[in-house]
Amino acid sequence: MSYKYFTSASPLFFNNTGSQILNEFQSAIDADFALAPSYYIISEESPFASGSYVNIGVRVNDAVSSETGIKMIDDFKKIIFQDLNHTTGMGYQYYFDDNYYLAVNTETTKSFVSSITARRCNNVLRWTDSDGNELSEHCIIDYSIKRPTDGVGRVDPVTGEGFIAVYTQLNDNTKTISSGQRFLFGNSNVWKAFSVYGNGIQNFLNQTTTDNDTCKLLELFMGADTVNKDTDDVVNGIADKYKNVYALTLTPSSIVGTVGDSFLLSSNLEINGITTTKDMSYVSSASTIATVSGSGGIVLVGNGSADILVYMDDNTSASAICEVVVSASSTAPYEIRVDPSNDTVLEGTTTTFSVYGYVGGVQQSDAYVFTLANSNVPSDHYVLTTIDDNSFSVQNVEMYLSYPLVISATSGSYTTDISIDLRGAW
Repeated sequence: MSYKYFTSASPLFFNNTGSQILNEFQSAIDADFALAPSYYIISEESPFASGSYVNIGVRVNDAVSSETGIKMIDDFKKIIFQDLNHTTGMGYQYYFDDNYYLAVNTETTKSFVSSITARRCNNVLRWTDSDGNELSEHCIIDYSIKRPTDGVGRVDPVTGEGFIAVYTQLNDNTKTISSGQRFLFGNSNVWKAFSVYGNGIQNFLNQTTTDNDTCKLLELFMGADTVNKDTDDVVNGIADKYKNVYALTLTPSSIVGTVGDSFLLSSNLEINGITTTKDMSYVSSASTIATVSGSGGIVLVGNGSADILVYMDDNTSASAICEVVVSASSTAPYEIRVDPSNDTVLEGTTTTFSVYGYVGGVQQSDAYVFTLANSNVPSDHYVLTTIDDNSFSVQNVEMYLSYPLVISATSGSYTTDISIDLRGAW
């Protein structure tokens, strides 16, 4: 790469403006930037916090400590951009060599070049938000798992009392992380649990001193915790995944009417047995038979049957269906009711379920056959016993959290699937 230099005696020294110098410098860089052996095509998240990546040509060099001048380990890389005005900053993410990297330092202030120091993300944060949605984010766990010193400068070996520092991008997802929140790190055989200290959320590293919105990097300090197999998803590594239980019921649960009839459908959402108000959506499976408004108003517009699906906006798994039948002469639909409605059997206990058909609220004498609808739950975790034509029992021999046990109850052309969770004893 060749550069133009002007001595103070040169008339061009005083005539060249700052922008002219930058333009010439940019031209010189453009001429042979891609010829360097450190030139690579990597992926850059764009726009920030979008999860979408675009290819960009950069130079990737070994990072050098500004304090010691010594090369840092391979987890740290210096990325130099061809465009002098390339937008970057702490918290930006990059992908190359089968790994994600997080910008932890920038060198753009009062500098001719645009460059960053990026550190390899060596793990993933996985959690559920307050609405039960699963979230994840690439993160850096600092290498030193430490304990406070004992007052004389000695640091004890790593124990279960250890704490870790975790760095990740500050975005809309990670802003939902709160004090006391738990995370699992490791693998399905040996998970390690950590929880965020009460003052362990550092989100005030502004890149522009007076602009709090310029903070793009989140630092978390976590203390060692214990794995709870009753509430933690130990298969996928998500802490407290089973902590919240959602139950959505509709009134009425089914509708029978003729064209022109209108009804108001109301929903009741319970989270862990507590009634909660959340935004709900209403969708008709056949708008030519029954229409539904955003407030639950239903109008019957054509003969036939339709389902009105209701679900929680922030967690679509919390949902329920109201069956609608429209005819010239109203005919009550056939409804299968299961008692108890609680679909959880605790470890070491046996629950008996009764199943009956109803027409217009009147119990029918139909006999049912109970069969296993899936094979996802190992057979040594439960015992299924048919008691009579309208009841069966399930014994939870050993909890199984990965999949529910699904039992089909069938009577002629009528059938329903009963989903049963095999939970821990407490």
